Amino acid sequence: MADSKFGASLVASFSMIVMSEIGDKTFLIAAIMSMTHGRWTVFFASLSALALMTVLSTGFGLVFPHFFSKTVTKWIAAVLFAVLGLKMVADGVKMSSNQLQEEYEQVASELDADPGVSPLAQKAGHMESAVSISSSKSTAIAIDPIFYKIATLTFVAEWGDRSQIATIALAAAQNAVGVTMGAVAGHAVCTLMAVVCGQILSRWVSIKTVTISGGFMFVVFSVFTALGLM
Repeated sequence: MADSKFGASLVASFSMIVMSEIGDKTFLIAAIMSMTHGRWTVFFASLSALALMTVLSTGFGLVFPHFFSKTVTKWIAAVLFAVLGLKMVADGVKMSSNQLQEEYEQVASELDADPGVSPLAQKAGHMESAVSISSSKSTAIAIDPIFYKIATLTFVAEWGDRSQIATIALAAAQNAVGVTMGAVAGHAVCTLMAVVCGQILSRWVSIKTVTISGGFMFVVFSVFTALGLM
């Protein structure tokens, strides 16, 4: 029973992240940054921030059962999934056919904007200063400031995002370890896709279809959670 709960949680969180993160701002940040910086630096910086966010989110989810009964927690999770899912469907219906390309260009302009104009660029500007650690042998180990810049941008962009809220809800109702592992794996897949072929995907993937499909999947999660099938 425990193994099946773990497996179901892992698959659910993995699917949830993949469907909600493709075309998201964190996805686009990784795609854009990988064009001017090392892909592996971008990948590990983004994934580090997303993994930290996932651990924090599942931690928040674990707190819920200590304040609410199992039944109440289940219904809170079900309602959150329903609201997120319906909002995703509504947003998807309103999207244009080339929405992802438009958002790609918007994020790119924000990253290149004057720090005083764009909050995203402002955060990036604060991280431009290099961080270095000098050893006792006077050997300086320079830590790439780009790593911190990308990690910070990713963390800030992910905070309060629908995938974070969904992770909290899923962890509250399911196996937290399975949710964490599935979510991190999902983030790894999406981030790898972003740094390897993000620009191509922004032109060919229909974010409208992905968003609507993801919304329906969240609604299914809501029904399954309410019925105790997840």
